[in-house]
Amino acid sequence: VKELGHNAFDSCSTLNNVVVTPASLKTVNGNSPFLNTNIIHFSITDGATIIPSWLFAQCSKLTSVYIPDTVTEIQE
Repeated sequence: VKELGHNAFDSCSTLNNVVVTPASLKTVNGNSPFLNTNIIHFSITDGATIIPSWLFAQCSKLTSVYIPDTVTEIQE
């Protein structure tokens, strides 16, 4: 996967654990790729530099997030 679009996993109720590897994922276009999912754990591996806006919108079950030191911008 090289790109996640707007609302890519919108309301995917079986999605609960996400590991993003920037080596393959280059772009998150649009907002809310994980809107209204059941994500509990979210991890971005080293190399990511930007966290897009609304990344965790309506992820009410989210309990842990790992963001590496390489992230230099978290968009509003």
